[in-house]
Amino acid sequence: ALGSKSRESISLLTPEVVVQKRFELMLSTYVTAINCAQRTIMLSSGETLSYDSLLLATGSSPFMPPIPGLHEARVATFHTRTDVDQLLARVRNDHVRS
Repeated sequence: ALGSKSRESISLLTPEVVVQKRFELMLSTYVTAINCAQRTIMLSSGETLSYDSLLLATGSSPFMPPIPGLHEARVATFHTRTDVDQLLARVRNDHVRS
């Protein structure tokens, strides 16, 4: 069924997982060096941090290849939960009109 899964059921990162795994989220933080042997990173501030596991999330934007008609209103990309909500609303609205 269209949109039958809840956000919670598809989310890989729940608040409980963050607490259990002791994640430290560092938004708008720039890593200038990674020392894999010592398991440390250096931040742009000069601070050095150690890690057990390291995830680098560099961000992204959906790629729209140069295909004629791709930028018309009925073509959509998604990157955030808000994008998905907007896409689902459009699909539901189109489904109701059919």
